[in-house]
Amino acid sequence: PVGGTSITVNTAVSVTATAGASNPGGKITGVQFFANGTSLGTSTAAPFGVSWTPTVAGNYTLTATASELANGITTQTTSPAVAVTVITAGGGGGGGTSTPPTVSLLPVPPTTASVNQRITLSASAAAGAATKTITGVQFFANGTLVGIATAAPYTAIWVPQALGTYAITAVATDNLGASTTSVAATVSVTGVIAVTLNSPAAGATIPVNTPQTVAATASASIGTITQVQFFANNVSIGTVSTFPFVVTWTPLTPGFYNLSATATDNTGATTNSTINTVTVATGTAPAVAIVSPTAGSTVSVGLPQTIVASASAGSGTIASVQFLANGLSLGTVTTFPYNQVWTPAGVGPVALTAVATDSLGNRMTSSVVNVTVAPVSPGAPVVSITSPAAGSTLQVGLATSVTAVASDPDGTISKVDFLVNGVVQASDTTFPYSFNFTPTATGTYRITAVATDNGGNATTSSAVTVTVSGGTAPTVAIASPADGATVSVGLPQTIVASASAASGTIASVQFLANGVSVGTATTFPYNQVWTPAGVGTVALTAVATDSLGNIRTSAVVNVTVAPVSPGAPVVSITSPAGGSSLSIGTITTVTAAATDPDGTI
Repeated sequence: PVGGTSITVNTAVSVTATAGASNPGGKITGVQFFANGTSLGTSTAAPFGVSWTPTVAGNYTLTATASELANGITTQTTSPAVAVTVITAGGGGGGGTSTPPTVSLLPVPPTTASVNQRITLSASAAAGAATKTITGVQFFANGTLVGIATAAPYTAIWVPQALGTYAITAVATDNLGASTTSVAATVSVTGVIAVTLNSPAAGATIPVNTPQTVAATASASIGTITQVQFFANNVSIGTVSTFPFVVTWTPLTPGFYNLSATATDNTGATTNSTINTVTVATGTAPAVAIVSPTAGSTVSVGLPQTIVASASAGSGTIASVQFLANGLSLGTVTTFPYNQVWTPAGVGPVALTAVATDSLGNRMTSSVVNVTVAPVSPGAPVVSITSPAAGSTLQVGLATSVTAVASDPDGTISKVDFLVNGVVQASDTTFPYSFNFTPTATGTYRITAVATDNGGNATTSSAVTVTVSGGTAPTVAIASPADGATVSVGLPQTIVASASAASGTIASVQFLANGVSVGTATTFPYNQVWTPAGVGTVALTAVATDSLGNIRTSAVVNVTVAPVSPGAPVVSITSPAGGSSLSIGTITTVTAAATDPDGTI
């Protein structure tokens, strides 16, 4: 209907609209109709219209929203509002139950605003008769409900999320169900706030307890930036109200931190920056280098190559080594040896790097090793390890001869490199090709040989895996408490172990209660304080590890954990007295007195 039309309640009326595409090739896919922000239905073909039967008298604002599809993108446009009045049968004048409430936007919302601005919508509403009351005022933006107020003053907060033009209306409803829609107010949302966290960069590693500059840039398309607030893990670390937007932050504990900035303009609109995650670490960054292939090497396309890196931690331990070719990750290794198999897919120069990360989060990138990937030469050398045999067991500290045979079908062998766990140990340029390998620690080792011919072609042999044994395992026994002893629940007990190494030295003694570790001692005396948490039988064991990696577990010592007895014994040292001075090398008698009120010592 046209504006100003009066419609009788409970009477069906056709609500129609005309709509046309505004873009070349565009198509109207549907028109949705609204009365006071409530959908009446959608029409998908011209002529566009729906049937509406109002059931409550009052003032209504009718709108239509057309959806247009053009170039794969759907846009929506809302028509100007049309105000109509729904009256009771027999006429709508006078007072009584047919008089609808009145409502207006007061004060009128701002005509321009920014995305994410907090805008207070206010309305003045009154019932149409003294016997009526206002039960609520609803606020709408382009027909979408954005807030409800059930008591005066009638206000709601609206935060626009996107640019565009919005028709703001208020709908007042009385206790009899009659409602009235205010005249629409237009708000153009044209303002955008931009904020970028510039420093520190995402992925950076920064030291603990060291002041850091956290900086951001911010701008507003309308209005001005009034402040930028900075956050670390959602906790404010400072607010700046003038350019440059910079704060100083001193991280106190290691870990990962999510840094962000929130900019606010003079209208109250806010925008959050993207998050920069940084690592706060202690100590020195690790050292890392690619040892194979060497810089300037030529490798064959389509053939597996082993990239070998050496890495050592300045603080903590090496947690991982990531390998990259031309900046693209080839894989990550978390345990020694730090090797990565790479099969180059195309010819040309390739920049190899390795990134080492320690257990404290410190990171270091190796120097670049540039290699050339060339077509496979028919004259590539052939190489294999002849000794030791795969699966052999070697002794720690004893030299073992590693030998290889190599030949080249169209040239000569220039050298043979020998690698252990990917680390070059020696090079031999004359036949027979060999070197002496003296392992210094137990474990499993992979031995390979790389033959290079006079044309620069290189071939890596199949790996020979050997085991290095460290000799005799250490001895270990629990000396206290004794087997069969009774200890009190909830009271600290000292577990004492004796341990000696047959090879190397004792590296650690781990203590276990019912198979669960209660602590590890790395220096003599090998003691561990243990506080049993519950009564029952507990099996105590100790595991000794020597410096060569040999391990032995002690015999089990079974103890009974009992409730604390009120008649626990009493004990005190009677000699020497506290604070006494003793002479080194002189025997001193230490005596104690002990009694038990309900038993014997």
